[in-house]
Amino acid sequence: MARNPYTGACLQRCVYAEALVKAATKEANTSVLSTALLQSVIFQLDSAYVLHLREIAENYSHPQSLLINDTEPLSRFLAEQGIQSAEVTEIVALIDDNSSWLAQCLYAYREFQSGLGVPAKVSHGGIDLYQDGERQEKISPELVGRWQRAMLELLERHRALMHEY
Repeated sequence: MARNPYTGACLQRCVYAEALVKAATKEANTSVLSTALLQSVIFQLDSAYVLHLREIAENYSHPQSLLINDTEPLSRFLAEQGIQSAEVTEIVALIDDNSSWLAQCLYAYREFQSGLGVPAKVSHGGIDLYQDGERQEKISPELVGRWQRAMLELLERHRALMHEY
């Protein structure tokens, strides 16, 4: 397999996510720093996801891998080439399953990125910066740590498949 420019960048995001999870674990669950660290983990995992899609696109000789940001254009390209990709099929299945780790991670990213989600329960200088809400309370170092480990497992599995291709 030729050297893929996205492989290292994708792995780097996962390493950053792991370091951020470790740092968040040392913080109080409701601190501003803990919340920032957890959101940073989610940002790194979303970035790893996009880079992995580009890695797959590059592996299958997509002419503009840099433009791939979600599964739709990648799936369309592969279909046009008559290629059935187990990697993309798995990713689409994970995204379509709202209870999967990947769907939850991407949802959490979109939620905080849009600014429309419920702010996490934190207090800064005596001023509460939150509203009551279930979703953000579930985001924890343990949960994002599971997402990070699942992302690494996905990457390893997909790279083994792509290597065979």
